[in-house]
Amino acid sequence: MQPHITPLRAGRIAQAMALLREGLSTSAETPARIRTGMAEIDAALPWGGLPPGLHEVAAAHGDAANAGFAISLIGRRPGPVLWCRSRRTALETGDPYGPGIAGLGLSPDRLILVEAAKPAELLWAIEEGMRTKGLAAVVADGVTPDLTASRRLQLAAEAGGGLLFLLASGRQSTVSTALTRWFAASVPSRPEADGPGRPCWKIELWRCRGGGRPRDWVVEWDDAALSLSMVPQVADRPLAATG
Repeated sequence: MQPHITPLRAGRIAQAMALLREGLSTSAETPARIRTGMAEIDAALPWGGLPPGLHEVAAAHGDAANAGFAISLIGRRPGPVLWCRSRRTALETGDPYGPGIAGLGLSPDRLILVEAAKPAELLWAIEEGMRTKGLAAVVADGVTPDLTASRRLQLAAEAGGGLLFLLASGRQSTVSTALTRWFAASVPSRPEADGPGRPCWKIELWRCRGGGRPRDWVVEWDDAALSLSMVPQVADRPLAATG
């Protein structure tokens, strides 16, 4: 795993981002749209996948299902991943577990960690990452941008053609410019004879701009095929029909 970029002031973040842009200046650009790999989910999105921009993935406090779902999508794209998190989040959760994210399709050596104590510094680093071409995605953890900040992030994503996954805790009631808002929850895996089953999540498309309607699915991750699939006998259904 690449070492931390642990800034004490905004100038150090700026220096790190400048070096990152220089290193990626000759990199091939990543595809604009990311497919989830599941036809049922892609068909529910008006773009046939996730377009460049801000996408919020929430989970209950202490549940890492949102990070797992986001990583499973990011791993499908080439290039490094800029993971921006607050100092408080870093102290509470520690570093991402290398074998765990590798099992979700993201090699740890693609991960660049940025930490900041102040929300303004963290938001600045996220915005700069969104303007940097050649990144697979930017992940924001431990920050809740207000409407003005989320608009700036969306504009930066449009300028750089980048994807931003904002990891949130609980169902955020704040106004956001996010193109999609998801809620992920860990659910029991299907038992296997030789040990624990594959990771399973209930994925809820809570809100979607552009005409996508709310739906939910129960999916599992195949670490051999590096892909998501629908849990057998569980079909997607309108949220109104769920208990």
